[in-house]
Amino acid sequence: MMAVCVLGAGGSHDGPPQAGLSPDQAMEALRDGNARFVNGATTDPRRDQARRCDTFANGQHPVASILSCADSRVPVELIFDQGIGDLFVIRVAGNVADTDEVGTLEYGVGHLNTPLIVVLGHGKCGAVTAVAGGSEVHGCIGALVDNIVPAVKRAREMHPDLKPAALVELAIRENVWQSIGDIYARSPLIREAAVAGKVRVVGALYDLHSGAVHWMGGHPQESELIRQASDPAHAGGHEANSSEQKAKTAGSHVPAPHAAPPAHGAASHSPTPEGAAHGSDAPSPAEHQAPAGKTRDAAAPATQPSHAARGRDNYLVLGALVAAGMSVSVLVMRFIWPGHKE
Repeated sequence: MMAVCVLGAGGSHDGPPQAGLSPDQAMEALRDGNARFVNGATTDPRRDQARRCDTFANGQHPVASILSCADSRVPVELIFDQGIGDLFVIRVAGNVADTDEVGTLEYGVGHLNTPLIVVLGHGKCGAVTAVAGGSEVHGCIGALVDNIVPAVKRAREMHPDLKPAALVELAIRENVWQSIGDIYARSPLIREAAVAGKVRVVGALYDLHSGAVHWMGGHPQESELIRQASDPAHAGGHEANSSEQKAKTAGSHVPAPHAAPPAHGAASHSPTPEGAAHGSDAPSPAEHQAPAGKTRDAAAPATQPSHAARGRDNYLVLGALVAAGMSVSVLVMRFIWPGHKE
């Protein structure tokens, strides 16, 4: 039986209006929703037929874009006690910010006008654990988790004496900062919106056991990241790093840690409330000379024919074949079909 939409006849769980919130108001809505989730007092707002009818007729107006891990234990709308059309959620293993994820966030900011971006990491993240432990990965996973490598490298450099479990937890936190830096490095649209105060980008960590979201706030070096990413002198380095990442072959071990993207290079930031500072190395030019597994054209033998020369040879052979075919046709017409007149 088809449901009938009666717009404006919202159910008892509609909750307060969500559209048109400021960044502060959007964050407060998420904080309040998570508090209800932790305390077992969720209201399950805006999930009834009236809400479906409203979003069907009037489109979506989410209050926040959330870049979250794809882990099934992190159900984003549930942990923030939000409803249909409230959150624009991008889920990917390791909450990495590569081309597809950043492009989706740009859609949220540029077209849906979300005033808040949250990069949401979580404890016991399998993607970060795999990188920290140098685990063997298969298929396209190597190119995906390569985005996490700089975060693990920084965690090791900061505390080389940490045991594996503690290193993973620190790397999870660093990976949230890494994704925020990657967002700024890749997206002029989001940088400009952040500078104009139209969007705020913050990090957060979800506790799988308690259900609580711990807010990390904005990147400690946000202004420097935006300045570097906007500087033409730094342009191109991050995309070169991305090309290197995507050239990784399948069925390989997680690549050895390499330097962070240029947007992270000139300043350190604190991954813990105590303010333990660290630095990140800028990639050397040699790291971006050619994608892994590929050779440059200059390495080919000097005697190898050029593309133009090979093309001329092909046309000569084709012409000879056509001429031979015409000659055979004439002979057939002259001797096999005596009555034919030329």
